[in-house]
Amino acid sequence: MYCKLVYSILIGLGVYGAVSTDAYAQTAASAVKPQVLKVGTGGVAPYSDILKFALDHSNLKQQGVNVQVVEVTDFVQLNPLTEQKQLDANFFQHVPYLEQSNHDNHTHLVPVVPVFTSVFGAYSRRYKRIQDLPDGALIVFPNDPANSGRSLAMFADYGLITLRPDSGIKATEADIATNPHHFKFREVEQLMLTRTLDDADLVAINASYVLQIGLSPAKDALITEKVDRFPSGLVARPDNKDSDAVQKLAKALTTPDVKAFIKTKFGDSVKPIF
Repeated sequence: MYCKLVYSILIGLGVYGAVSTDAYAQTAASAVKPQVLKVGTGGVAPYSDILKFALDHSNLKQQGVNVQVVEVTDFVQLNPLTEQKQLDANFFQHVPYLEQSNHDNHTHLVPVVPVFTSVFGAYSRRYKRIQDLPDGALIVFPNDPANSGRSLAMFADYGLITLRPDSGIKATEADIATNPHHFKFREVEQLMLTRTLDDADLVAINASYVLQIGLSPAKDALITEKVDRFPSGLVARPDNKDSDAVQKLAKALTTPDVKAFIKTKFGDSVKPIF
């Protein structure tokens, strides 16, 4: 009887110990709070679509990373907000825009991982071919330095104008060497470009904005860039670009599933580069 009693007590202690160990493990796990990562975006395609898909099809929360997406309509504020640590990273821009923004705003942001390139082109609701553009036509393009130079370089590639040697994608209107067709040029804020389609003869627009109005850069543009030098991707600060949370997000943005999604969703208009 004594042996049975001792045996019962030992069993009870063993069970209690197991329960206590499990309870402790659960308490310890619940005590570890996931790291919050605030990621800014302009809320426009393809950035918002890619980011949402990546987050919906990742296990970042299980990895201890809670990504909070912050949509900022005035995308010009995204880099300063990231520099000021109100955001941890952002996903809305290509590298030349980032470089120009760093220069203009005295910020120090860096690319983390390239994700895609998008087709940059020029559109018209009046003409079907670039050859139909009449002398004196009004051509509209973005007013930020990175994309204005990009536009002028594209126009030069198709012989609409010529540029001074070595001006390239940093060209300004002052770099136009010849304008044989006497085209008129007007620079407009990116957010307003699609609204000028009814008034201008030709408008150079980023894919992010034409996708919103149902146009396909690959199908509807009269001309597109011949050489793509504008990779878009995740951007962060030098002090956190290698952090565990940022690197986990970078991996989530560059999975085979994300690549397949980009190809299916955007076709030839947006190309994954990972």
